[in-house]
Amino acid sequence: MMSIGGTMPIPYTTSQDGNEMQFQVNYLGPFLLMNLLLPKMSKIAEDLGSTGKIVNVSSAVQYYGKIDFSNLDGRL
Repeated sequence: MMSIGGTMPIPYTTSQDGNEMQFQVNYLGPFLLMNLLLPKMSKIAEDLGSTGKIVNVSSAVQYYGKIDFSNLDGRL
């Protein structure tokens, strides 16, 4: 089992890719890792005659926040 940590509110910074850092660490990073692992996991599961699972979880913070779709990168 693998666990990936996230980051809580940090000062606004951008990554080398130009993405807001918290968004990249908490969402884009795990998404990329999952997509890189998926072919290997599928191959191993096929070789074992089994299935594999990738489970993404988050905290309950989503119930308290609001998404400002007009300002997704938090610059305004």
